[in-house]
Amino acid sequence: AAVGAAGARGRTTRTRTDAGLTTCWERQRRSELRLSLLALREQIPALAANHKAAKVAVLQGATAFIREARADERRLLKKKDELTKRSRELQRRLERLQAPQ
Repeated sequence: AAVGAAGARGRTTRTRTDAGLTTCWERQRRSELRLSLLALREQIPALAANHKAAKVAVLQGATAFIREARADERRLLKKKDELTKRSRELQRRLERLQAPQ
């Protein structure tokens, strides 16, 4: 049975089966989105225990967490570069001290 009839402008009719499929797909999309938000929330230490966190809070928390992680990464890379430079300096100094005189 048709939900809507073909109009004067040539619209196609939409059957209940089509509407049911659309509803099913939308329900599945919302379920996948909900599961993704739950998984994301679990990865955010500040929100992992908050089972009632709103979607916007999860997204804002994830954004803040990513910013902090990037800042930590930059700081650690800078420290690594400093330590690598120091290691090279010490290696050269050791080589000079071990060289025959």
